[in-house]
Amino acid sequence: MGFRKKIQLIVAISFAVVFFCIVAFEIFSEDVVIDAALNKTSPTSTYSEIPSFNKVHHYQILSDFHPCLLKYRSLAARKLKSGSSGSPANTTTFDIWVKPNIKFSIGISNGEAFQFEAHLLDNDFEVTESSKSYAINCPVELLGSV
Repeated sequence: MGFRKKIQLIVAISFAVVFFCIVAFEIFSEDVVIDAALNKTSPTSTYSEIPSFNKVHHYQILSDFHPCLLKYRSLAARKLKSGSSGSPANTTTFDIWVKPNIKFSIGISNGEAFQFEAHLLDNDFEVTESSKSYAINCPVELLGSV
């Protein structure tokens, strides 16, 4: 093996090791944002849909949706609920503001939340920190009303 090939091999191996370390760090590092958001909320926490910021707030409670959020998994475990008769999933995303200053961005497919991420907000409702995205399978009907 020539000198040039050895250098190319060393560079390739170095990039692979760095890439593996970054991926391992992302997978195994603690997500302090998701922990903070879920620890600051409970089934009795009130929320409002984000589009209602400029309107009268219609508050609801997280209710049984909160314990379901606590069962979050890696995004690799995400399962979308298919439509009736196996039709493709109809997906949408909506944001809810949970007192005190937490935003959940939730992916919905055919009446079931399948993915979410948490955002910590400042007093001006600007995002200061965001979590990774996580998989969930929570029926939207678990959200309660006040």
